[in-house]
Amino acid sequence: MMRASLLAGLLLLCGCGDAGTYAHWEDRLGAATGGLFGQPCLRGETDRLPDDQCYRMAPPERMRGIWIDEFEGSRFLPGLTAAPAADPAGPRIWLDMDAHPVPALPAERRRPGGVYLVDFIGRRTLYPGHYGHMGMSEQEVVVQRLISARAVGTVR
Repeated sequence: MMRASLLAGLLLLCGCGDAGTYAHWEDRLGAATGGLFGQPCLRGETDRLPDDQCYRMAPPERMRGIWIDEFEGSRFLPGLTAAPAADPAGPRIWLDMDAHPVPALPAERRRPGGVYLVDFIGRRTLYPGHYGHMGMSEQEVVVQRLISARAVGTVR
């Protein structure tokens, strides 16, 4: 009985805080217990699930906007058609351009600090959380199919 109560309590924790962002119950349990019952999205010692399988995601949709490809950073600014003059307000959205086996925009076409006008089919996370490099973004968008990408400048 005590074991069942403990398990029920742990499972209730799985929906709280950032734990609710995960797609699978075992990842929610790991997050809710601070890794006591495993690290979220890690399978085995080193196999990590792709983000679009790890987190709860919205259905695919067409998105357009500006992508800023920074050193250890990636920012998506939906709806913009030109590079912003200043750091825009609003949530930080991490754009994962490399989630699938064939990169959507090959590395040889990228420039450090490049700013691109992008049009793609992708999925966004359903819940705010800590995404991207060091969890610094509030949302994430995973590109599934790139329709177009055109360089429009560089970060100043």
